[in-house]
Amino acid sequence: MSGDYESHYINQPDITYIEENPMSCNLTQITLSALRESALGEISKAKANVEIYLHNPAGIGEHSDVLAAIQEQIDLIAKAEERIQVIDKYFVADHP
Repeated sequence: MSGDYESHYINQPDITYIEENPMSCNLTQITLSALRESALGEISKAKANVEIYLHNPAGIGEHSDVLAAIQEQIDLIAKAEERIQVIDKYFVADHP
């Protein structure tokens, strides 16, 4: 694992309640939080790719159709956002 401990774990889901009361481990909450955080990570990754395509399209040699490459990333964002909405609407009463 590269980097120091604190910088690597800065954006991890908040599961401090497990440390406070190990007997009240809520697997549903942990699972849904992990799925939500995964979708947020996919959004961040796709947004970064779009920014790269917009600011340096010639730097991406394998994508001759820059618009199609950007559309693909936007579709990934839409899918991840929809996943978050479904989690929030059907499984999480109080979400962050």
